[in-house]
Amino acid sequence: MVEATVIVAAWNAEETVTRSIQSALSQRDVAVDVIVIDDKSTDGTADLVEGLAREMGNLRLIRAPENGGPGGARNHGFDRATAPWLAVLDSDDLMREGRLAAMIALAEETGADVVLGNLQRVSPEGEPVDADPYLSGSDFADGVGWDLREYLEGEQFDLKHKSLGYLKPVFRRSYIEAHNLRYKPSLRNGEDTHLILDCLAAGAKVVFSAAPDYLYTVRPGSISYRVNPAHLASVLAADAAFQLDNAGQMTAAITTLFDTRKRSIALMMHSETVLQALKEKKVGRALGHLARHPFVTGRVVAQLVQAAQKRVRPG
Repeated sequence: MVEATVIVAAWNAEETVTRSIQSALSQRDVAVDVIVIDDKSTDGTADLVEGLAREMGNLRLIRAPENGGPGGARNHGFDRATAPWLAVLDSDDLMREGRLAAMIALAEETGADVVLGNLQRVSPEGEPVDADPYLSGSDFADGVGWDLREYLEGEQFDLKHKSLGYLKPVFRRSYIEAHNLRYKPSLRNGEDTHLILDCLAAGAKVVFSAAPDYLYTVRPGSISYRVNPAHLASVLAADAAFQLDNAGQMTAAITTLFDTRKRSIALMMHSETVLQALKEKKVGRALGHLARHPFVTGRVVAQLVQAAQKRVRPG
């Protein structure tokens, strides 16, 4: 039977991590072991997982020496994993029981090094919040592949398009190890995207699995749930470093996409600064930032309207 290691980065996840672990261990037709990396939680996450691990031979706990964010935590799991396939699972999300077998079979069929799995957005209670899967249509059929340019087209940080960075990957471990690929610990946002970019730059074959068998938990709409502007600044820095490190692959089309992405991230960074100030009820600071960066006004209004609509949505 094919073997896979599921890597779960957990921070203050004692209320959700048990269900995530159970969903990973319930995979059909795959021999699964789970590595949970406790990212210096301040609640009982580590002790809870440690107790579960005493009862389950295929569950391990790693206590990270310091809080390194999801990417840094997952790297600890990569370093300890031994199975031929690696999957990542967030500590408040779930996998349907046939997910890993189907994605690994698709990888074997297509010769892929990375498979990006579709998702279904669900409420904390597990109910779908959308009528359709996250990605659907003829452009997102089983086995569709992306090269570096095509993947960047789907990672433009705008409100009009759904980000490919939300797709949770399954990796062929031999490829990851051969190219010494790891998450960038500096990133607290967009960490999956940059690992996929590094895989593509190294020549990986990346394909899409259309089944929405990853259940991605979304919280009630609120301006409390915002991206930290400092995290977006780190994404900009990582993008710039990637372009320097892979200068030979920076065609005119790819450079243009990075330039467009830079503008979109800057727009988001400044709008998030305004929203954070509003959350903290510092209206003067918010208005001052808008005065200095008036081009973000439209996005701020759109985000506020979107959050309000989610708060009043029935169910």
